[in-house]
Amino acid sequence: MAAGIPTVGFGIALMYNVDRFAAKGVTGVQNWQIGDNCYKDYGVSNSIIDEIMLEEISDGKEAVRKATAACVPPLNEQQIDALTAIMYQYGGIGNFVLQWNKYGNTDILKDVVCQSGEWKYYFKQNPSDGRAEANWKLFHEGIYVDKEGNEIIGGSGTEGNTQISGMNIATYTSSSGKTYIQYKQGVGPWTGQMYGNGTIAQQGCSITAIAIALSGYGYNFTPSNFSGPLVSISGVTSQYATGSSLVYTRGADGLAYNQVQPQNKQDIINHLRTGNAVIYHVLGARKGYSSIYTSNQHWMVLTDVNADGTQAYVSNPNSAGPNGWNNIDTILQSLCCYIKVSQ
Repeated sequence: MAAGIPTVGFGIALMYNVDRFAAKGVTGVQNWQIGDNCYKDYGVSNSIIDEIMLEEISDGKEAVRKATAACVPPLNEQQIDALTAIMYQYGGIGNFVLQWNKYGNTDILKDVVCQSGEWKYYFKQNPSDGRAEANWKLFHEGIYVDKEGNEIIGGSGTEGNTQISGMNIATYTSSSGKTYIQYKQGVGPWTGQMYGNGTIAQQGCSITAIAIALSGYGYNFTPSNFSGPLVSISGVTSQYATGSSLVYTRGADGLAYNQVQPQNKQDIINHLRTGNAVIYHVLGARKGYSSIYTSNQHWMVLTDVNADGTQAYVSNPNSAGPNGWNNIDTILQSLCCYIKVSQ
């Protein structure tokens, strides 16, 4: 029950969603006796409730876009999402546009945006239930948080596992639907295989990165299938695409290691947004640079990017190193070079 209006699920107001329910074959919702999960008593599944919630959120987001079209400066996507949450929670965004055009994204805005006439503040509450803080953190800082206030990291891909050479190996299926096998240079029958001046376990991050990248395109190579340096002097890597139609494009070299040039970062983000992978190389402290991924030098694979391009998914050949979603600037710190993979 919200403000005297019967609701089900996460705030689905029955009186405002009669038509949505009817479109899914559910009638008479305005007569439901409200209680916990009452819709189950009427034979309505959770999936229908979830579908209606997502429809309401989608419609709310479009309404927010229209309502804020006159905002100067225009809003970014995280700010639209924050206002969509407010729209869902309160049924409107109150005096937001007026106050935004006065104060912009400043701390003052937090104290003045409210539901006109009822003085419900969207970005601050007393006592707090966590919603206002989450709304403000998303709007003001671009950070998504859960109900406990923990930052939500990542995109829409999924992690899983598969069997390779009798081993259970992790997988990552990207938002574009490619499934990458998370090979590790130090785990598997290839670990002791000679490579360079040592073994694959010691020095085989480059060939393990290639195997990871190729797996996303349906090729069943393991680190054992490769030898030689990752990139020749000319930047040609087609020798690793035997039997495949993959194309490797060398990105810029001689990058500003400690601060990635914006055009290079955007080039990587844009390529990931096409649903393709990027193999990349970073340098660590022993090379005079700084990276959380290595103390020396290391090849890895970027296999996904989140909606706003602030985070990417790292497939790390080193089982002891960070793997998975992280901030794009942290990932690319001390970037040396990168290779864009495509079909």
